[in-house]
Amino acid sequence: MNHFTKTIKKAEIFKFLSNLDLFEQLSEAQLKEITELFDIQFYRKNKLIFSEDQQAQHLYIVYSGVIKIYKLSGAGKEHILHMFSRGKIFAEVPMFEGDAYPAYSTALEDTVLLTLSRQHLLQLITREPQVALNMLALQAKRLRELTAQIEGLTLKDTLSRLADYLLKQVDQYGLLQQKLSITDRSKLLGMTRENLSKLLNRLADAGIIYLEKNNVKIKNKKQLVAIRDGLINEVSSNE
Repeated sequence: MNHFTKTIKKAEIFKFLSNLDLFEQLSEAQLKEITELFDIQFYRKNKLIFSEDQQAQHLYIVYSGVIKIYKLSGAGKEHILHMFSRGKIFAEVPMFEGDAYPAYSTALEDTVLLTLSRQHLLQLITREPQVALNMLALQAKRLRELTAQIEGLTLKDTLSRLADYLLKQVDQYGLLQQKLSITDRSKLLGMTRENLSKLLNRLADAGIIYLEKNNVKIKNKKQLVAIRDGLINEVSSNE
């Protein structure tokens, strides 16, 4: 544990965990016991968290920062499967099964993770069955998201795919929540960096988004929804 993680107090971890779906319907006393089971790990930007085929020993929760889950082709080409930010849980399935991690994970920025060992999780589920039920609900939600992601990659054209991604990622102010590089976004969306850059510039020229480096702000949500739904297939400049 480094100096940064030492500054994170157990009370802060308790408050953080209390807002997660995985621990809903638990009493304060139960949650305080659970808080003591978690370790705090700090990862610098670009630091590998785990490798494919490495034995899965921990469940991870993102306390701060952003991580990516990705596969590598035989030629070494990276394909991003998921990106997780604050409050997101990952690697719970292979860890629960006692299996190996099916992909790689790396920190996209300086990141703090809460980790729970397999031994502690099994003890927790035995003692608190509600956690097991919450985990099943989490997996059902993850499966729906994966199905939607596959449908998006196979059924949507690149423009509507981008519109769908932007609408899902923006916060209440229309700002993109994850400040990722265009290279990482292109891998996530299954398109080339050049194609993504071109599409973003087209949306910006049409006045639908505001674009500055890696920052994106939605200016015309109605049009972006129409693009996502296939009602608009082309966009043109406002100039």
